[in-house]
Amino acid sequence: MKRVSFISGFAPTEDVEASYRALCSNLMTGNISRKVFLLTGHSQGEGTSMAAIRLAAVCAGMGNKVLLLDADMRRSVLKTRLAVFGQALPGLSEYLQDASSIEEAVYSTDISGLYLMPPGGLPKNPSELLASERFRELIEIIRRVFDFVFIDTPPIGHCADATTAAVRADSAILVVESGGTRGRDAKRDLLQLGRSHCPVEGALLMKSKGAG
Repeated sequence: MKRVSFISGFAPTEDVEASYRALCSNLMTGNISRKVFLLTGHSQGEGTSMAAIRLAAVCAGMGNKVLLLDADMRRSVLKTRLAVFGQALPGLSEYLQDASSIEEAVYSTDISGLYLMPPGGLPKNPSELLASERFRELIEIIRRVFDFVFIDTPPIGHCADATTAAVRADSAILVVESGGTRGRDAKRDLLQLGRSHCPVEGALLMKSKGAG
């Protein structure tokens, strides 16, 4: 299996890490059939990808085998957090287009227990790929292999990708920017996730003093 490294700068402070540990503990002691969690926010820059990295890393550090699935095939932030940034990394889009196997699209990382499926190249039809039977099959395969799967998606207020992917997730975590996300937007996002029949696990407050 190929290996990638995360660049420094995403490690949270002790207080923030404690919050992520508490969230991961809640996920571990909740409904054990829920393993696939989708993270999304309303708009770009709210910190969804940072939250996904931190939550996945903390859960892996607690002894779990974790996959971070980057489903933002349009404008991935996670790519910029990799030491191999700038190199082509076959990932989700190649797998969904039957151009690579799971083994070719999943990478081990420098964080013990944490694996990554990057977004791959930009396809013409991200939403259609996420609605495909092949994506459903992918989720069923990886839920059997990993203890937790965290799916990072584009902002729910920008495109249909998040709600499309949410159909296959067990639960969603809404990322909210302190002082940035309006209450009416958050309510609208919750309604959209509800239409996907994806229960919302809770919310993560980002960019507040001592949070995110």
